[in-house]
Amino acid sequence: MTPEQALQVKALRVHSNRSEIFNYVIDHLRRQGRPSLSFTRADCRYRGVEGAMCAIGALFTDDEYSPTWEGNGIDQLLKFQRLPPDIHECLSQHDQMLLELQAFHDEWLVYKDGAFNKRSEDRVASLRNKWCIQ
Repeated sequence: MTPEQALQVKALRVHSNRSEIFNYVIDHLRRQGRPSLSFTRADCRYRGVEGAMCAIGALFTDDEYSPTWEGNGIDQLLKFQRLPPDIHECLSQHDQMLLELQAFHDEWLVYKDGAFNKRSEDRVASLRNKWCIQ
């Protein structure tokens, strides 16, 4: 993550609403063009191979990220207060949406030549509708 991206992530968490967070995450996944996976490609990771970040991992800076979070869904990180207080405060306001974005990355996201495939695009549209995202 570049210093500029880190500043953007921190500002996003302080000043943004649900729509801005949703759109940031989807834009991040589009730009990245690949899922964030472990070296064995067996599971999704907040931080994966070659600097990849999952849907939720994109909301943490590299300095904030902890490898101890791996293997835990965002719901578990929030429930057991494993995140720094300022991150917890922001993300807990959007917990259900973030859980669905995490599931999108982990279960629905499929790329074709670096772009979302039709199934992924349909799921994004469904989530936009559910969460009233512009």
